[in-house]
Amino acid sequence: NVAPYVTPIIGGSSNLCVGATTTFSDSTSGGSWFTSNSRVTISAGVVHAISPGIDTITYFKAVACGTATATKIITIIIKLTVLVPINACSIYKWI
Repeated sequence: NVAPYVTPIIGGSSNLCVGATTTFSDSTSGGSWFTSNSRVTISAGVVHAISPGIDTITYFKAVACGTATATKIITIIIKLTVLVPINACSIYKWI
């Protein structure tokens, strides 16, 4: 027996800031994308980061002898903004 197989997930970033997007792909066509929890949304391989933490992206493909999967772990972080002085008169801006 041959084990179910899909190619590894490629592309995209493993580290995202909340609000960012990245795109993953898999050369095994006809599968479906899923996320392990609600930290991201995914549609057609496009991942949108919603909340900080760790999530697992999984690509599923039904094959004759079962279901083949490929996974990728991603980390979602909060982008920190900092108030910094921009001149000697203490005028500040957000970066």
